[in-house]
Amino acid sequence: MNAQCATPQAGPGTAARPSRVRWCVALAGQFLLVFGAIALSGPGRIDIVDGQTRYEVARSLVEHGDSVVRDPYAWFAVYPGRGGAMYTDYRFPQTAGGVVAVLLADATGPVSETRRHFFFALTSAFAGAVLAVTYSVWFRALGHGPRASLAWATAGIFCTPNWYYATCTFDDILGTATVVLAVAVAWLCRERRPLLGGAVAGLLIGWAFNCKPPLVFFALPVLAAGYSAAQSRGRRLAQVGLVGLGILLGGIGYKGYQDYKFPPGTSDPQKELEKIHGPIWTSNPLPGLAGLALSPSAGALWYCPPLLLAFHGFGRWRRGRPWFCASVLAASLLFVLFICFLTFFKGEPSWGPRYLTPLFALWWVFVPAAVGAVRTGLIAGLLGLGVVVQLLGLSVDPQRLFLQAPLGFNYYVEEPWLGFHSRASHLLQRPRELLEVLSPGRPPVRAVNPGPLPTHAGGIGFIFPLFVTGTVGQMRSPNGLGPLGVVGGWKAVLTFQTVEVYQTSVDYYLIFHAPRPWWAWQGELPADRRPVALGKTLALLLCVTAVGFGLMLVCSRRAGTGLPRGPTTCPGVCPA
Repeated sequence: MNAQCATPQAGPGTAARPSRVRWCVALAGQFLLVFGAIALSGPGRIDIVDGQTRYEVARSLVEHGDSVVRDPYAWFAVYPGRGGAMYTDYRFPQTAGGVVAVLLADATGPVSETRRHFFFALTSAFAGAVLAVTYSVWFRALGHGPRASLAWATAGIFCTPNWYYATCTFDDILGTATVVLAVAVAWLCRERRPLLGGAVAGLLIGWAFNCKPPLVFFALPVLAAGYSAAQSRGRRLAQVGLVGLGILLGGIGYKGYQDYKFPPGTSDPQKELEKIHGPIWTSNPLPGLAGLALSPSAGALWYCPPLLLAFHGFGRWRRGRPWFCASVLAASLLFVLFICFLTFFKGEPSWGPRYLTPLFALWWVFVPAAVGAVRTGLIAGLLGLGVVVQLLGLSVDPQRLFLQAPLGFNYYVEEPWLGFHSRASHLLQRPRELLEVLSPGRPPVRAVNPGPLPTHAGGIGFIFPLFVTGTVGQMRSPNGLGPLGVVGGWKAVLTFQTVEVYQTSVDYYLIFHAPRPWWAWQGELPADRRPVALGKTLALLLCVTAVGFGLMLVCSRRAGTGLPRGPTTCPGVCPA
């Protein structure tokens, strides 16, 4: 490797390294900026039944010291377990953040379930802010200037689906942030503290495995990121062993916690899930592969346009880090292939291909390398398009589409190719939905949401006991809560048949009738039903965002205009 590649040269495109204190303050500012912006754009409630179940475990841990699900309205992934109590098969990492959220909610204001729900929804925003800071530290280590590192890192949140899923109580952003952090730790520690890096990265991958088991495939880039030719063979083997040990501990924790909740003689969560939702696995991965690649419902490039820049940057990285690039590609292909054997490969009901969020996040590290090889206008256009796509996702609750299409909650079991139909595409239908939500003269709503509290997930499943009267294909919910919904098939979608119950429920509930951000719909609630003081909370989060932005600008010295640019030469894209 030549000297120019090894040490980026100072000049117009680079800047002096800021002091450690100033850089740490800039990172703190970025954390505040990203957390505040995500919190402002979130729904301010538990927006999906998955999140409601995880919240109930966190609440039980705080109030009772156990993980029993006591709320009869929390039905998703909840089954009879130890001692006849109701448990969920969600793992501990998916509920741990909720414990902190409940404690903070109680410590900072009056104790109420709606307030706790509001704070629980912010756990995803916290993970998104951690992801942004991880990017910044990693980019800085690659030789990018401080402002370029911060700018590219922040764009990695707001130009990709990371933004939407950092506002959502789906758990994908938790595993995503953990995977990127694991790879970054291995990379940053590979020269000076490889064993420490291997141990920490291994524990993180073990933690990610508990978030979603197929995330274990990303142990491959962890191992490649930690590789250094300067290490002795024994040290390299020890590093690999530490990563493996972390994964093993994660697997032991997974199995132990699951066996505690569901000992022999109680429910088998997978079999119970199949009874309710139909088959989990398919022998034909083609609908998933095609759908995640091209469909308007889940096509990766439609929902994350900057991925094109990542592909271009990947090509440049291969010159200097071929093994790391090969490991990222292999892990990504294995992960996608695994997902495509799931009947619910899209992760419905979701905005775009939910399960691909970890891929979008990890591949973002390649994006800055596209600068200099791709026209500036094209880079700006793709980044701007990414922001627009995410704003569309944040604007309206995605479950609304299922009520209007109409689509059954598990349509993918019978019609796996339905994602190619325009009526099943959130992206194509969102402009129409926005016009309907924002248009004047809409009928008055009669309830906030299908759940028992304004911030309760409730979910589509709770709508139909109120409306369904002998319609087709009723399916029963667990715990005897009544019919889950109308299974609208392929024919119904193609012919645009109207099922009155769907449109009625859209008009009935405020969360489907109003824009998705919390300040847009909570203003229509009486003051005593709001989870937080609307004006004060809005002002606080605006101040947090503004202060964070100011700290970023002031404490990251390097001036620059236009698109953020990395150093003239970057070790990450130079021949090794």
